[in-house]
Amino acid sequence: MFAHLPLIVNDKRQKLSKRRDDVSVGDYINRGIPAEAMANYLALLGWGPPDGIEQRPMAEMVELFDLSAVSSSSAAFDVRKLEHISGDKIRLLGVDEFIDRSGPWLTGQPRGQVDAPAAPPWEPDRFDAQRFAAMAPLVQERVHTFAEVPGYVAFLFADRFEVDDTSWSKVMGKEGAVALAQMQRCATELAALDADGWRADDIERVVFAVDADSGLLRDDGEPNRKRAQAPVRVAVLGASVGPPLWESLEVLGQADTVVRLERAVQRLAAELEAGRQAGSGAAVS
Repeated sequence: MFAHLPLIVNDKRQKLSKRRDDVSVGDYINRGIPAEAMANYLALLGWGPPDGIEQRPMAEMVELFDLSAVSSSSAAFDVRKLEHISGDKIRLLGVDEFIDRSGPWLTGQPRGQVDAPAAPPWEPDRFDAQRFAAMAPLVQERVHTFAEVPGYVAFLFADRFEVDDTSWSKVMGKEGAVALAQMQRCATELAALDADGWRADDIERVVFAVDADSGLLRDDGEPNRKRAQAPVRVAVLGASVGPPLWESLEVLGQADTVVRLERAVQRLAAELEAGRQAGSGAAVS
């Protein structure tokens, strides 16, 4: 028996072309899409399970497949949906398997079906498997592909710590003086923590206490958690989004956390002073 399956098109409803689109399964494997996610998604192009449950083991897909239910219309290859399925499949993995399968993107070395992983943003000798293992469960809950993993832990291993300028401007530019005072107090209070108290819950307690003392409270009198976290996150992790802050600081360590806060204080103080001088000069002229 022969059957004509629907044409697969891209998001612009154009026929997939190897000159323009990623059409090789290997391309997606190298981008960190798990094989089981790719297989699951491809099975849904032009067909769907009768019960509407799209993510399931391949054996069930085979059992439910009915050629008469295949659509005659073109099937659009939706990368966002593929990545959504990919994220769900990654979260189903055991933590140890997640760590193992993230390996090519953490080392930049080909392995198994992955023949061209993106190189991580750090030199090989800076990677610490034990520190990554501590972060792995937190990262696993947030990534959609294995290729995204290095970005979530670059603050731990990158050769040179850098802050994303867009995140810095967004967080520090709104209430610079408030952020400056907060980071100064946080640096002092966190440096004073006993080494045995360098745990996520203690770090959180200190930062929120600083926030409350500064009067940055919500209408209900509770600390404004968003405003408390944002400057510290950008100063220490380098971006406004990423893994959970308190656990990340615990893994990073007390010394590095305090140093990064102090550097952020120096940078923001210099920017505020430059802004005042510029404003003063404009007023005089």
